Amino acid sequence: MKKPLFILLIAAFLGSCAGEFDDVTYTITNDSSKTVSFLFNNISRTLNNKSINKSITCTINSEKGKFVPKNIKFSGHIRSIDLKTLNKGISGIFYTFSDNNPLTLNVRNTSTAPVTIKADDFIGASGDTGGAFNAAQYTLTIPPNNGAVKAYIYTSTPNFTIITEESDTFQIPVIEWELKDDTIYAVIHKRF
Repeated sequence: MKKPLFILLIAAFLGSCAGEFDDVTYTITNDSSKTVSFLFNNISRTLNNKSINKSITCTINSEKGKFVPKNIKFSGHIRSIDLKTLNKGISGIFYTFSDNNPLTLNVRNTSTAPVTIKADDFIGASGDTGGAFNAAQYTLTIPPNNGAVKAYIYTSTPNFTIITEESDTFQIPVIEWELKDDTIYAVIHKRF
């Protein structure tokens, strides 16, 4: 007899909790210079950077979960736009797309062989390269013997890795870099 009464009390308590979830207002704004498309709450959306269609507001009951823009698409480099989040709880969640302006990357290769470098997916082509930029892999190949390449990079703290090197393991190239103003200067040389 006690067990059915206990189950009935739990059901009554849970039933009284129904509807106690708050509505949350989501505001998504495009402050970038590009048109951005994305999925939000399983609905396709497109925001341009003009005053019309620059932002959307959705109110969703928090019982349904927390939502973020997904499948974000825009033209240009994958890192050229940032998505910033400001969470004010039930007072609102704000998402803002903004431009992520690149730094200039100047790379010089003092080794005797071409070298391909990567910095995760932060390197982009500037149109002023003396080497080869691979957009699918975000790699940059620098010609040998003081060959120089100019590109863009979307971080001030790159983690450079060397993708190709000479077969002589004693001559593995290394890369040293420094940031001055809005330019990262990198030099590839042999480790002896």
